[in-house]
Amino acid sequence: MKLFILKVKRAINIIRLAISNLVYYRSDFASCGERVFLHDGVKIFNPEFLTIYDDVYVGPGTKIFSYGSIEIRQGAVIGEGVQIMSSSHEYDSPGQDVLPFSSKNVSKKTVLSEFCWIGNNSIILPGVSVGKYCVIGAGSVVTKSTQDYGVYGGNPARLLKFRENKDLSRVDRTWIGEKNKNSIYFVR
Repeated sequence: MKLFILKVKRAINIIRLAISNLVYYRSDFASCGERVFLHDGVKIFNPEFLTIYDDVYVGPGTKIFSYGSIEIRQGAVIGEGVQIMSSSHEYDSPGQDVLPFSSKNVSKKTVLSEFCWIGNNSIILPGVSVGKYCVIGAGSVVTKSTQDYGVYGGNPARLLKFRENKDLSRVDRTWIGEKNKNSIYFVR
């Protein structure tokens, strides 16, 4: 009897996940490249302001708030549970109309450059540009733009070191290129 109840609960959870899992199409975005992989539970708010280039991977449970415009460039890999923002509420303006923050949004374009890797549960704040080949360590809060080839971590994220291999442009294979081409998670 316990096994039957467990199986029913699992089935209910699978159905819940399927219902909550959004499907995105190329036409939903400002622009969408080839081989874009959006995993389970990815939520994109205002996808019409999101530009995604080729060979991009977005991990499960990631939230992208693209009201102020976001670009995710070729080969970027975004881990599980990441939050990427391009707008925020105004909280300290004269004539503020409501509390604790104004009803006005402050928008700043956010860019994830070519072949950057954003670790699990990181937060990228509005107006940040993550450099080419940059690595953001898991759980980091990126408040300022980063340098190409930099390895960053912490809250707020700070430069820990630079990648020693600066000859990455010669590599012609991408991580997403190794994924199963028939996966249901590729944007259609």
